[in-house]
Amino acid sequence: MFTSLLSGFLIDRFGVVKAIYVTIFFVVLGQLIVTIAAYTSSYGLFFFGRIVFSFGLEPLNQVKNILFAHWFFSGELSFASNLNLGISRMFVFASGAITPWIDEKFGFTQAFIFGLLICIVSLISSNRVANLQQRLGSERILVPRSSENLHDASQT
Repeated sequence: MFTSLLSGFLIDRFGVVKAIYVTIFFVVLGQLIVTIAAYTSSYGLFFFGRIVFSFGLEPLNQVKNILFAHWFFSGELSFASNLNLGISRMFVFASGAITPWIDEKFGFTQAFIFGLLICIVSLISSNRVANLQQRLGSERILVPRSSENLHDASQT
């Protein structure tokens, strides 16, 4: 609850684009610390890494919801949110299958390296989203389908 309130304040204060960079930094840093903990077999470092990871993950979900509300309109908003939920659950399922396989084939620590690589791919994707948001500014991606726009178009 504390991180949600604090991150909401910081997102409002500094903007969505800076929030994207800060939150994904905490996610990657947290996973890096967890990976180092796996190599050193340090439980304390592992828990610290998970805490750092969570400082990025919760605000990242808030940023995602803000972007959805900004980019999509009412009909498209529910579709985009549910599509995101479905894809994220699909990847959680895939991770549950891939990570044990990596552990068996290559070892315990390599599974954490795989997680770090996924976080780095997320960092690259987040950078693209931040650049897109910066370019668009207050514009919306999709054209609204309201009756007012249909009425305005018929008068021209």
